[in-house]
Amino acid sequence: MSLRINLPHDEIHVWQLSLSNTLIDWFEYAELLSKTEQDKVARFRNPLHRSRAMAVRVQLRLLLSHYLMLEPQQIDFQTEQYGKPVLSNTNLAFNLSHSGSDGLVAVSMNSQMGVDIEHWRSLDNLDGMVERNFSATEKEIWLRVPKEQQTPVFFHHWTAKEAFIKATGRGLGMGLARCSFDIAGDTRLLACPAEYGRPEDWQSYQLAVGEKKSATLVIKAKASQLVLKNFNPKL
Repeated sequence: MSLRINLPHDEIHVWQLSLSNTLIDWFEYAELLSKTEQDKVARFRNPLHRSRAMAVRVQLRLLLSHYLMLEPQQIDFQTEQYGKPVLSNTNLAFNLSHSGSDGLVAVSMNSQMGVDIEHWRSLDNLDGMVERNFSATEKEIWLRVPKEQQTPVFFHHWTAKEAFIKATGRGLGMGLARCSFDIAGDTRLLACPAEYGRPEDWQSYQLAVGEKKSATLVIKAKASQLVLKNFNPKL
């Protein structure tokens, strides 16, 4: 049986996953995945993307098995109304994000939680993305961001917005422009649709995950202790 990981109710564990470990053949662990998961991985035509898709799914099961004290292949995933994946028959909640060779898994006892990670990159349609997805308040603040700071500011902000819509369970169907974060400050939530409570009910944490990367965790909680860790698949 796996080594148990304990999770106090006031803690959020955020695990960094490496999706490019060349010492591990992730396809040797394919039997840990459901048939549906295996089929999804097989749809990736690019070998690198296929390998990373397998790596993130295998590691997610291995990680959660340490909390649930189940064999990885015994873990049952369901989806909520708008497609957010959840665990069956437990109060344990998780949220997953991956970008390039990096993955993040947030684990807590609070299901109203979302995490997002992005690698910085040049965006030819940056102005269009801001116009379509930023609120009026955010657009006003964005105009004051110096050109040389736009890339990091955009991705810090984008991951906060993505993490929030994942936390609500609505995803992109909610509309990114319906939530506002403080671009110029600590990326705290300034406004959100009334059905998700007051902005001050939510906490936003920017995560230090390496150079030229942005990551944010958003959770509906007054106070939580955040613990950032690196996942060792051989744990």
